[in-house]
Amino acid sequence: MCFVQGKNGGFAAYCEGLLRRGCRNCALYKEKMEDLQRTAKVYFDAAAENVKQLAQDFVTEMDHDHDGVVCLSEFLSFTKVKGYVRMSNPYLFKQLNVSGTGKLSFDEAITFFYIATSARPLCDGCGCLALGMFFTCVKCFKDAGEAETFNLCSDCFSHGNYTHPHNDFLDNFVMLEAMRRELRQEKNKFQPPATDANTSTSFAIVPTNPSHAMFTASYAFLSLFLLENVEFMTKHIS
Repeated sequence: MCFVQGKNGGFAAYCEGLLRRGCRNCALYKEKMEDLQRTAKVYFDAAAENVKQLAQDFVTEMDHDHDGVVCLSEFLSFTKVKGYVRMSNPYLFKQLNVSGTGKLSFDEAITFFYIATSARPLCDGCGCLALGMFFTCVKCFKDAGEAETFNLCSDCFSHGNYTHPHNDFLDNFVMLEAMRRELRQEKNKFQPPATDANTSTSFAIVPTNPSHAMFTASYAFLSLFLLENVEFMTKHIS
């Protein structure tokens, strides 16, 4: 269940009521958020020191009064200034605050840093943060000229709670596998033949047709991701 205003109206007030009544869906959403917080902490703990400093600076900038926690007003001010317009609302703040204290701890603020820098999408049906499985419009994803992709949480997708001109959607796991297969096909397509058994076939993949939809979309996505997270997201956990 979602708690953030979406492009198509959303169910913010409805879900707020469900949260107060402690419904099963809200409890499940909280569980997923706690899992996301654990994921963010794993990445932070495994990051290089300079990347940890970037994350700490991000949190410090949110914490205007430097009391070690981030209150709602600080969160809303920071997200508006930084351009996180759709995330600048009290519903997302409440879900980040899994401890229920009314203020974000360092770990909870680091979770927001992870969400912001990994470009985790909000559902374009209800506006909730996409946790776990979500569905992406294939056409929008392939079109490198699109400003944004179009993503739906499983509830909105299954109940048709969205308005969109395209009908082809894949879940995030299938989309990732499709990208992997497309890149592998490109690699095989441009791989030069070996002259003998001892000749290396290693090479740089340079497409002859850079407008190839999935290929360019994949690299556009990966480039954006790596520019912001190369060390933070790729350091191996010992």
